[in-house]
Amino acid sequence: MQNEFEDILYTAEQIQERVRELALEIDSEYRGKDLTIVGVLSGSLIFMADLIRYLPFPVRLDFLTARSYRDAVPDGEIEYVEHFREDLTDRHVLLIDDIIDTGGTMKCVCKNIMRYSPASLAVCVLLDKSVRREVEVSVDWTGFVVPDKFVVGYGLDYNGRHRNLPFIAAIQEGL
Repeated sequence: MQNEFEDILYTAEQIQERVRELALEIDSEYRGKDLTIVGVLSGSLIFMADLIRYLPFPVRLDFLTARSYRDAVPDGEIEYVEHFREDLTDRHVLLIDDIIDTGGTMKCVCKNIMRYSPASLAVCVLLDKSVRREVEVSVDWTGFVVPDKFVVGYGLDYNGRHRNLPFIAAIQEGL
């Protein structure tokens, strides 16, 4: 398995330290406010679970599914499914995702959430592949900026594999 990876970009320890730092920043923004955290499945699951455990105040959780990758290749078409259990109207909403690259999926998700008239909408991503940005989208908190490589681990997958890795690695090209 190890030879599938070109390079380990972030160790489990580096990730946890950055997640703690993000939680402190989010705490300073939302302490005392009624916050709903919406995770983009499936990639955000591990990041979101760790992040909310570091927040010292109660939050509400909800999820949606959005993706634009098939077999590790962006196909331009966005699959979007939401079935919110929480009412987002007049609520502070923090959208959590694993990675943003072109920005197309994030823009679609934000546009759809805004239909619910939240009090505010902020975005937190673990990874930002800003060199691939094609669509302007606001990201309020970023864990790490990553190079233009396909990355796996800590929730990110390649054809359904490697989400469970505790680190983030660049995958070998051609696998």
